[in-house]
Amino acid sequence: ERVLRQLQGKIARYLDKRTKTPKTMAGHDPIYKKKDVVKTIQNQVDDLQLNDDGDENPGARILESELIKERDETIQELRETIMLMEVKMKKLEQLVKMKDSKIEALQAQLEQAGLE
Repeated sequence: ERVLRQLQGKIARYLDKRTKTPKTMAGHDPIYKKKDVVKTIQNQVDDLQLNDDGDENPGARILESELIKERDETIQELRETIMLMEVKMKKLEQLVKMKDSKIEALQAQLEQAGLE
């Protein structure tokens, strides 16, 4: 549960950053594209539910199940995207730590040489 809450927080922060510049990011950001697909699918499912008057309509049921399947696939793709982003984030954090240690080592060398 804690991991899921952390993921939700990371996703929310990521999407919040992206929503501040939607025109520039929408064409380039895969999460925007998937988010739009999820919204479209959800709207279609909602429309089907509103139009459902209780009659057994097999066509609507099939369409609804296809939409749900497509939504689930999109959700899975988003989860995979999040996992990839987390891996990249960890690698970037490692890179920052390496750079910080190099900077500290260079500063120590400068101090030893009396240049600082």
